[in-house]
Amino acid sequence: MARTKITVTELSRDGATDYPAGTTIDSALVSAGAYVDLDECPAEELLLIVANTAVSALDVTVKAGDKPLAPLAGQGDLVEEVAAETGVAIIDVSTSQRWAQSGSAAEDDYGVHIDFETGFTGSIIALRKARHA
Repeated sequence: MARTKITVTELSRDGATDYPAGTTIDSALVSAGAYVDLDECPAEELLLIVANTAVSALDVTVKAGDKPLAPLAGQGDLVEEVAAETGVAIIDVSTSQRWAQSGSAAEDDYGVHIDFETGFTGSIIALRKARHA
């Protein structure tokens, strides 16, 4: 099963951006995972907002990248526990040197890969930080 591509919302520079609905995290997304396409949003400009509506605290994992594409991948995955029912985690990905995945030959999933612990429900939002002029 292919990872689900997360749509990126670009933040407005010197203004407000409407809060996006995000992508629903359901059993299909949990089993396959998600990704943000680095061709659309460099990791250096990426923020992830993950909301947990499950009755238990559960983990979201940003997967370490492929070497040599990600020379800092040896630092490992980033695993964040998101509190139960109303918990929200804001994850600043910061660098493609740790997270960039080459993707699989059969799928177009080049980017930052995100996995969710079994039972995770909620939503994920990908934001692109406003660029400086």
